[in-house]
Amino acid sequence: MRREDIIINGVDDHFSYLPQHIVHHIFSFLTTKDVIRTSLLSKHFFHIWCTFPILNFDYQLFSTSTYNSSTTCSQRLIKFFETIIASLKRIPQNSCDLDSFTCRFPLTKLPKPNDNIINNVLAYSLEYGIANKVKHLTIECTTRTHQTSNIVVRDQDQDSQETNKPLLPPLLPVKVFSSKWIKTMNLCGIALLNVENSIIIKCPLLEDLIFERCNTTIRPTTILISCPKLKSIKFIDSKDFDTIEMTKDNEVLESFSFELQGITGRFDGNKIDLQSCKQSLKTLILANTQVSDEWFSEQVSKLISLESLRITCCESLHTIKIGMSNKNLQNMELINCKAMEDIKVVSPSLKYFHYGCLNNRRHNNQILNLNLYECENLKDVRLEGANITNKWIEDHFNPLTGFRILEKFHLFKCNVVEKVEIDYTICNNQYLKSVELVSCYKLSTIKIEAPNLHWFDYDGPTLSSGVLVTSTNNKLEAQITHLIFPEEAKDDLFPPLCDLKHLKIKILRESILGYNIMKLIESLLWLAPSVETISISLCIASKNTKVHEQLQPSQFLLKLDRIDKMEEDVWELEECCVQYLVKCWRHNLTKIEVVDDFQDYEERAILLQNYFMENVGIKANFQFNLLI
Repeated sequence: MRREDIIINGVDDHFSYLPQHIVHHIFSFLTTKDVIRTSLLSKHFFHIWCTFPILNFDYQLFSTSTYNSSTTCSQRLIKFFETIIASLKRIPQNSCDLDSFTCRFPLTKLPKPNDNIINNVLAYSLEYGIANKVKHLTIECTTRTHQTSNIVVRDQDQDSQETNKPLLPPLLPVKVFSSKWIKTMNLCGIALLNVENSIIIKCPLLEDLIFERCNTTIRPTTILISCPKLKSIKFIDSKDFDTIEMTKDNEVLESFSFELQGITGRFDGNKIDLQSCKQSLKTLILANTQVSDEWFSEQVSKLISLESLRITCCESLHTIKIGMSNKNLQNMELINCKAMEDIKVVSPSLKYFHYGCLNNRRHNNQILNLNLYECENLKDVRLEGANITNKWIEDHFNPLTGFRILEKFHLFKCNVVEKVEIDYTICNNQYLKSVELVSCYKLSTIKIEAPNLHWFDYDGPTLSSGVLVTSTNNKLEAQITHLIFPEEAKDDLFPPLCDLKHLKIKILRESILGYNIMKLIESLLWLAPSVETISISLCIASKNTKVHEQLQPSQFLLKLDRIDKMEEDVWELEECCVQYLVKCWRHNLTKIEVVDDFQDYEERAILLQNYFMENVGIKANFQFNLLI
């Protein structure tokens, strides 16, 4: 480009004369390494680099751009730390207020005399960040083997015995926990230096605090948190804290989470004190944290603003009572709490309840005493491994005193319940939309009458009393597995899908498309006597996988057109099912259309035409069309 083409008003370097905040915005899309390179181009760029409020030192990016097969991981890590020190020394302290400082690096054995370089770099970097009033601090020390370009990078110069020794995580300077400017702090894989078995966090502006895979230099340790603006705190795989105490200053804390995920062992959560935030706490998550019934009653039951509660793998909790003091609770999950016996929830705001314990009650018949009567706004209930009784179903689905606006009900692996009967036609309840009953092996009777039901799923053993599902919703979808009705009992059974309008079938064996398809259609027409379309697709197992794949475009479609109401004189002539409440599929038909493009459709066409003409051919206005 010619010089005169870029000169505007005597200025020949457009980028250098952009406003500083715009250049900072452009820099935010670059890595710190690229920003440093840019600062070397001119004094103006150096000034902009010195006032850039974001510092992000990521070993993953650094190692990828400088990867050399002849260098070891420890050598590249040392070079990475040297780059951090050199970069920070080029910037005068107090040149600008830092918005964020991030440092990510792997934990790797370093040879002497560089074995302490990580702690030195961390101390220098944090001192620099605190001096420049950093607001968002992230320190992540990972223990996974670094990977670059799909090549696993390991040290080749380390002794095999030294490699097997556990590595000590870097130490975090104590002064970080008294910073006056930090708003968010995310610490991962760091060792916390404690004094006299305690750690005091006192950051007046801190709002978000995360400890992930952090340990302490002395065990046990008491952590005392006094941050008046703290809203969220998370402990992830950090179990060295013996006592967690929130002081009275933490009056705005909204979320508390203590989760042990990737490590073995359990944490005694009875020394977690949440009394100071009982007015503000909205979310409580405990995983692999053992708490007693007394702790739950003294701590959780007094959280008046609690909206979401999730407890996972707590084996010491037997009884849970949620009263009106937790009236704002909206979501409640109890997962794999094996000792749980009694649950009573009285919360008018509860919308979602999930109980799951598949490893304990699956092999016994211990009854779960579950009381959700007074949760008038409950919309979604999922019970997995919960042994509830017939009376529980009867009481909680009472159209007058039970669930009022429940939309979804999922029951999985219940070894006690024998019948599920839901009748919402009495009060014209329009809310229930989905019912799923899976692997309930003692279930013998299913009768569901819900005007607005959209989805029904049953997967289990053959039912002796059959299945009855009725709905006025034209878009009702049903999935039923292992549904078998004895031929001799059909006359005495109620058609289970009497209101179903559209039925889709997947066939796993191509051989059934021959003569057996007539028996299949006859059974489907009894199963859903009001059906308007029956669609059959062929699915076969792939040679390389066990997944069944649908074959296209081959299809079989049966369409039945009906009139809305049968005339009185015609109805009197039809005597086949006068004594039944639900009329069979033969009535009200005006036209039948069949689309069949599978193989051997000619033979099947003759069978279909003969079958339908024999059953409904007496009607003067009946038509049968075969489309191929």
